[in-house]
Amino acid sequence: MATNGFRPEYEDLGRYEDILGQLPMLQVYSHIMLPFAMPEGLSRDTIIADLEAAVRQIRAHVPWMAGKVVNVGKGPDNSGRYIVVPCPPPDPLIVVRDVTHAFPPYKEIQRLKAPNSMLDSRLLAPTNAFPQRFEDSEEDPFRVIRLQASFVEGGVFLDFVTQHNMTDAGGLFGFARLVAMAMRGEQFSESLLEQVNRDRRNVIPLLTPDEPMLDHSHHIRPPITDAQPVVRPDPARWHFLRFTAAKLAELKDLASQTMTPDPEVPYITTDDAVSAFCWKKYITVRHRRWNTPDARSRFSRAMDGRKVLGIPAEYMGDLVHNVTTWLTFRELVDLPLGEIARHMRRELNRANTAYHVRSFATFIAQEPDKSTIAYGGRFNPDTDVGSSSVLRVDLFPVFGKLGRPDFIRRPNFPGIPFPSLLYFFPQNPQGDCDSLTCLTDADMEALNQDSEWTSMVEYIGLVHSMPVKLPDDTTLRLPRILCLHGGGTNARIFRAQCRVLSTLLGPHFRLCFAEAPFPSQPGPDVVSVYRHFGDFKSWIPIPPNPSISPTNVARKILNSLRHTIEEDDRSGADGEWVAVLGFSQGARLAASLLFQEQNGGSGMVGVYGGVNFRFAVLLAGRGPMIPLDMDAMASVSSAVLSLPTIHIHGLQDPGLEHHRELLERYCNRETASLIEWEGKHRVPIKMKDARVVVEEILKIAQKTGCLVPPTIQGGGTSNCGALLLDH
Repeated sequence: MATNGFRPEYEDLGRYEDILGQLPMLQVYSHIMLPFAMPEGLSRDTIIADLEAAVRQIRAHVPWMAGKVVNVGKGPDNSGRYIVVPCPPPDPLIVVRDVTHAFPPYKEIQRLKAPNSMLDSRLLAPTNAFPQRFEDSEEDPFRVIRLQASFVEGGVFLDFVTQHNMTDAGGLFGFARLVAMAMRGEQFSESLLEQVNRDRRNVIPLLTPDEPMLDHSHHIRPPITDAQPVVRPDPARWHFLRFTAAKLAELKDLASQTMTPDPEVPYITTDDAVSAFCWKKYITVRHRRWNTPDARSRFSRAMDGRKVLGIPAEYMGDLVHNVTTWLTFRELVDLPLGEIARHMRRELNRANTAYHVRSFATFIAQEPDKSTIAYGGRFNPDTDVGSSSVLRVDLFPVFGKLGRPDFIRRPNFPGIPFPSLLYFFPQNPQGDCDSLTCLTDADMEALNQDSEWTSMVEYIGLVHSMPVKLPDDTTLRLPRILCLHGGGTNARIFRAQCRVLSTLLGPHFRLCFAEAPFPSQPGPDVVSVYRHFGDFKSWIPIPPNPSISPTNVARKILNSLRHTIEEDDRSGADGEWVAVLGFSQGARLAASLLFQEQNGGSGMVGVYGGVNFRFAVLLAGRGPMIPLDMDAMASVSSAVLSLPTIHIHGLQDPGLEHHRELLERYCNRETASLIEWEGKHRVPIKMKDARVVVEEILKIAQKTGCLVPPTIQGGGTSNCGALLLDH
């Protein structure tokens, strides 16, 4: 292992706290995936050994990459600071998966150019990705780097993952290049280590009091109100596109020929031309649908600030700032390509300066609550486009015995679309550029019918004829828990919020997440993390709608629940429905369902024979219960639950008094258990808090006959603690 060039001061993790990396929107993971054909005679064991040796070399020479990221000092109106702290190494150092059963041979993947539909993140990625927020925990630390090797017949996918507060795209690609260097047996030079481990605290000199700050107000996220709600657009999906070297040159020539002379724009780049082409075409197909010529559209380009600040490319911290160009729909439809490219290059020349980066950093540094700041700011996916291009970056190095990758890809995270986002990946050795974009189905269908678009773009997107086969679901036979989200969220958000509980309960139960029937504004605690995860739903109409009778409300609720149950049955699951778990408004409904079970109501229990709820888990719930059966629940105000309930309350929850009232007034204390933890109005996500909840669930599950205690060798049974800890 190389030791030359390493300095003791690199061990000081405090030197890696920068300014631009302090945005809470960056509390996510970034991924880049490189597929390789397996060289003849090279074994999987050799590849794994070389990758592990490379990661060990990186951890030894780049101390911050061996750590994890935590947030400290967070409080009211203060988003805190993101810092890197020591963390024990993972065991094993990299994630290795054999996914041969789920994929065709690599030669077929290669022939199809690795389409998005074949890159299922559930198989190929070790963790989630932007825009889904990651929370550090004892069980799953927020490590700075992760690496997964996924083997198929004749090939391997390497997924490189970095923590976004610590690295921008340059840092993510830098991680991949470090692995490549180590796999080639190269030492990390002194000059390289100096930049990789550079003290970040003063990389960007902030503005002095006599230097005026530029206007960065467009980076402030607007408040969420009834007049300006967060509404998810039409369903959107990720797609891969290819601009061949010949088409890139053709677009550049076309733009150059149709650009009027401008002293501020002596030239345009290929990046300008292809970006202008996509912007023009995206808005043109939307204008055809909506006919809104005066609507303003924004193209936001992420720019690397290294060059203008005189910082070498090897520096790995966050140095991204954004350059914005505004044009109307009419202008984007009518102007020739060169004029749009000229506008974009002019704005870039004006803003891509050291002063602009310094001003943006000063703007961030002076704001205590940085959760209000976002690169996109007031981003409207119906009118705007957000872009990040690394078209000129070299990311096809030789990875030792493994050789060069065939493609640059990102695992497909189908559940987390980000409409109107556009990535341009590095050109391959042949000069082709692959692009990843997220578009609504309406946009994609219209583009594929546009002759100019199809003449320039090769579509690599979804391949429906060759679906990836996921591993057999081992939870199909387990008893099932029906999970009910809170008001102003949805099933997908609640699944993410329950990820730690799901991990611990997974060996014992199958958790199924239902979706409420009524449209809703997003809950106040939802916006900061899941604002792009709509549509948002509620179990009851809010505000109350006099035109919908209580009977119809109950009918819609029960239909939603029945749909979830039937869908899960169709998936092959056949475990008994034994419990219901709800959060906030969902907890109120969970209590109501259990009361209906207790009284033999005709709603869920009578109509759907496989339901036999024996207990309920009520996280931050309040009364009164919701009338679901007019006969059995004529007087819900005086209803008392005698079936077992588990009440989980956050001691910092503003609604704590109401949650305690649900326990004291509506539940029998002899059959109710209480867990109160140091938290706010949310689902426990720290392992130490979640374990207490799960231990109580397993205890009640055994007591009510939902779980049969496993036999221990030599006789006897395990207790609930052993049930939990063994997994």
